Amino acid sequence: MRSAGKNFFFLSSAEIISKILGFLTTAYLARRIGVDGFGDYGFVVAVYTYFALIANPGYDIVGAREAARSEKEPSGILTSLFLLKSSSAIVSFVLLLIVCVFVPFSSSVKQLLMLQGLTLFTIPFTFQFFFRAHNQMHLVAACRFAQSLLYLLFVLAGVQSAGDLPRVPVFFAVSSALALIPLAGMLRKNFVWMHGLRWEQLRAYCISAVTVGAASMCVQVYLNIDTVLLGLFKTNREVGLYTSAYKIVTLASAIPNLLFASYLPYLVSVKSTAAKDWKTFVLTMLIIGLPTGIIVGIYAPEFITTLYGSAYDGAVIPLRLLSLDIIAVFISITFAQPLLLLGKEKKYLSIVAWSAGLNLLLNLFLIPLYGMTGAALTTIFAETLVAVRSWKALKHEVSLTFTKEVLSIIKIAIIALMAMGVCVLLFSFSLKTSGVAFIVVYGILMTRWYRKQT
Repeated sequence: MRSAGKNFFFLSSAEIISKILGFLTTAYLARRIGVDGFGDYGFVVAVYTYFALIANPGYDIVGAREAARSEKEPSGILTSLFLLKSSSAIVSFVLLLIVCVFVPFSSSVKQLLMLQGLTLFTIPFTFQFFFRAHNQMHLVAACRFAQSLLYLLFVLAGVQSAGDLPRVPVFFAVSSALALIPLAGMLRKNFVWMHGLRWEQLRAYCISAVTVGAASMCVQVYLNIDTVLLGLFKTNREVGLYTSAYKIVTLASAIPNLLFASYLPYLVSVKSTAAKDWKTFVLTMLIIGLPTGIIVGIYAPEFITTLYGSAYDGAVIPLRLLSLDIIAVFISITFAQPLLLLGKEKKYLSIVAWSAGLNLLLNLFLIPLYGMTGAALTTIFAETLVAVRSWKALKHEVSLTFTKEVLSIIKIAIIALMAMGVCVLLFSFSLKTSGVAFIVVYGILMTRWYRKQT
């Protein structure tokens, strides 16, 4: 448990710091390159994600599993995965070039996409999976921190206006490569190249990785197909506004992921035998998730203006809509991620794949008609669907008999919202000022309720 706690400390610290550095980079870029430029780059990153999955569909997961299981020298695993990743990266980059030639993107988008594609050639050197498998999480954390910091420093030094936008994907590729060099150097003696390689092993790794990659592809469709379709059907300005709002949602979504990671050792060890641990986990996620989404919705104008500037005022409505998605994300992570702990991978894949397909169809229909609003509404619907279906699946595996407590938390949130409404309607306070009433009332009532429970 001490080792697990240390691992969580390193990974969670790196995750938090990297998210903060990444968000600072995003906010700086948004201000320097303008809404249109930010939209172009947001679209390019969304498209690039799919090529990154082709280059690395699931090799890291397979590598971590094999490295943790194997008691032999790691040279065969490392070399096999290096060759597979290298081949896949080349294939992916060729496909990217074909897309740039035949798909009628603007010349600026094509240029950015090809430059972003340079990062594909860093993927063969991503050996974090090996260090994860051998409990060297401090090295993984250091690599993640270094990449985020280098990227921020490069952007601060080299991007001053929209004309500097082509430098951004280059900076990302260079910072990724530099952060990977120390880890790759530690493992250089373990490479056997072609000596001793077993082709059947390569084939087995490839099949396993592609299977994992299918699930990852569904997740990516589910997460960012709205950005891609906005870029295809609408203007780069709308993509820029929507991306700025979604970045805030992504940052907020790091909270439930960290909470899940902190509860993971207990949920793994007890599984469905200790209902108390599951109850504490679910209620904690709900207690934090409800106010997080509501506060983001209330203070959406302040978040947008402070982080991006007044040029991004058009992102306020999408962010207010997506604040509901933050609540849905908390709930979906609460019920979906535990399915993987309980060995229900196929059920999880089925839920995600079904939602991804529906997400794609709804976006194809709503984005041409309603733009950012349609994308936001589809995202909320798809995430809510994942939450509901995951809850139905999980309750067959774990005792979730605490409906009374869940309703009490929701009741407290409603009362706090009513208090805010009174401030707005009866006292003519601004929404910004009335939001304080929500925070205070929710905090007081939740504290009193929690003390009664304990």
